[in-house]
Amino acid sequence: MKLIINKDYNYSLFRFNNKFYLSVICGSIALYEVTIELTKDEEAEYLKSGESLIDKLAAEIRSNSKRFAGRFIENFQR
Repeated sequence: MKLIINKDYNYSLFRFNNKFYLSVICGSIALYEVTIELTKDEEAEYLKSGESLIDKLAAEIRSNSKRFAGRFIENFQR
């Protein structure tokens, strides 16, 4: 597993077996981590636009993590 981007207390982007995984720190009083696999469209946009897409996606996950619940990866191992 390769760490691509790490923003402490914000998010981390990983690449493993040609797939991208985004782990986002969420919450206010209690913190928790949400990890999703990027879709092919998100991956293509990231490769085209760069880190700005990941910043935007992390903010969306943080503001409404329930919207991404179907994509959560439980027990993600770095």
